[in-house]
Amino acid sequence: MKLFVLVAVLLLALSHVSSAGFTYLYSINGTNQDDSDAYFKFYEPTGVLYHNGTLYVADSGKRGVYVMNNAIRQRALLTTGSDALFENPLRMSYDNGYLYVADGLSTIVRTYGGDGSNVNEWNSKIGSNLKKASGVALDSQFAYITDMAEGRLYVYNRTTRTYVRVGIDKGASDGLLAAPSDVEIYGDRLFVSDQGKGLIFAYSRNLTFLYAIGRGVGGEHLISPRGFEIYEGRIYVADSSSNQIVVFTLDGYPVDKINDSVPDANLSNPEDVAVGDGKAYVADSGSRLVKVFELNTTVGNDSVAQLIAGANRSLAQLYVLAPAAQKLNLIFAAGNAAFGILSAQSSYDNFMFADAAALAQKSLDETVALQLNLSQAVELRAKQLSRLQVDRVAEYRKLGLAEPARSKLLQFDNMVTDINAKLAGRAYGLAADTVLLLPSIADSYITLVTESEKMEARRQQNQTASSFSLQISALQLRLSRLNAQAAIYRQSLNLSGAGDLLAAASKSAGDMDYDSANRSIGLADFEISAQETLSAHAAGEIDKALANLSVIEFNFNSSTGRPVLLPPDLEPERESLAAAREIAYSNPMLATAMGQKAADSAALKIKNSSAVSTAASAVLVMLALIGVIALAFSFHIYSRRKKMRDARQKKGEPTHIIWKE
Repeated sequence: MKLFVLVAVLLLALSHVSSAGFTYLYSINGTNQDDSDAYFKFYEPTGVLYHNGTLYVADSGKRGVYVMNNAIRQRALLTTGSDALFENPLRMSYDNGYLYVADGLSTIVRTYGGDGSNVNEWNSKIGSNLKKASGVALDSQFAYITDMAEGRLYVYNRTTRTYVRVGIDKGASDGLLAAPSDVEIYGDRLFVSDQGKGLIFAYSRNLTFLYAIGRGVGGEHLISPRGFEIYEGRIYVADSSSNQIVVFTLDGYPVDKINDSVPDANLSNPEDVAVGDGKAYVADSGSRLVKVFELNTTVGNDSVAQLIAGANRSLAQLYVLAPAAQKLNLIFAAGNAAFGILSAQSSYDNFMFADAAALAQKSLDETVALQLNLSQAVELRAKQLSRLQVDRVAEYRKLGLAEPARSKLLQFDNMVTDINAKLAGRAYGLAADTVLLLPSIADSYITLVTESEKMEARRQQNQTASSFSLQISALQLRLSRLNAQAAIYRQSLNLSGAGDLLAAASKSAGDMDYDSANRSIGLADFEISAQETLSAHAAGEIDKALANLSVIEFNFNSSTGRPVLLPPDLEPERESLAAAREIAYSNPMLATAMGQKAADSAALKIKNSSAVSTAASAVLVMLALIGVIALAFSFHIYSRRKKMRDARQKKGEPTHIIWKE
């Protein structure tokens, strides 16, 4: 029951997801309203960066960098004549007041600190063989520079501005590079876009390869990823060849796009994307514009939510099938599917959609396989048991032609047909119920047929012995289940009497003393039934007590987590809660009372501790004030005495006086 409630809650939660979206706002072309000509129009914008209200645009075609305030150009750092400020500016990074520009074919990284003349070579290429700087990212110690031509990521020392080592080399394997376009640092990870491989690679901060993004997870394949930005746990990628911006979660699940589905987007070879203040800025080199879109944050993903819901439905169907298996004495285990679904939901709630999808798919596959195996096992067992009864009845068919045996045989045949129909319709629970009823109908029919003296003489012994054997086996099975449940709930049951009665019944049946066997079976059934009722009641009380203790422990842990000046000693209460959980198996009511008493005691201690802490704080403040007043008064007395001493000394009078107020 608890599982079905959980499934219902998850399905309800997953039905309330919303997707992200972009709305086209306007475009920027580099010119201002009062420009007299088109000199400042963008020619080939290749990089954008947004920082603190300022938008920086790198234009490789104009060999320059624009500094924009929204759509208004504040400054244009353009290469003119011999004033070679930039040669091939691509992607940029901002840190500590400086803009760092990977200047492509000039093989260097330049900086801009707010003054147009402050565009200088930041680092030396000596030792690194840097050929085309395409992206730059910085942490407190190092600069990480991607080289599109060499297919490497180089590491430079920020303090000395010197080459340190090759951080990531060129190669065909995942994690090795072909034509890296950009690099970003986010949290404890470093990401590199590789337009040559059509992927984004994720690394640890020591540059150990972790995973690749853009290889078809969630149905999204990157073709030629260029510049990208990581903003609030989302990776915004300019996929130039596919003319779109693709948004991924940090673990590589696609959640949104800017492409032809966004009205008026019309992207053409986008080279870079920047995000800030609720907007996405796209360097759209084909249209020679920077296009601006309103951003709505992604809070869910329908396809992943549906996959988790599907896994939940499959698990629920598996648990619907389980009772039928149990009725037919089949062993059933749900595996790790339920835990996998909960883990998938946890990953989903933390926007790790790729992990959530993988976990949900694994759980779905597992539950589907379990359903198939269990349904086949149930169907096979049901048909075996049904066939067993059909074979029992077969030899009596020609003899049972008179009423009421004829009606009983018709009832038996209809039940066999009904079992097959229910199995075909996958109504396994109903089929199992009918299978369990079939032996009694068969017994009734056989009994009617063998009422005649002839059949009674020839069949009574075998039929009766078989009937008693089945009854004894059924009671022994119930006895075994009762012992197993008693072990689970730590109940001490004395079932030796029922065991002795069944042994006596078996012996009596073997001796053909069926009256004695029947009495022993009846007494054993009565004792087992009574113990089943008592055990079920005790188990319910224990489950209720354990559930109450779980709630009490949760509230206890929640209330004890708040810091106070003088924390109370709650170890006795914790020990009492632990003891209560053990006592729950022997005295559920006492266990619940002990747990509540421990929780109430803890609450009182916390309350008193809080009050004492507050009083102690007040006393400390009062003592501090008294100390200050005493110090001030002492200083005042000292000052007055000193003045009188100095006055007597000037008059030549004795300086030793007795102070009087």
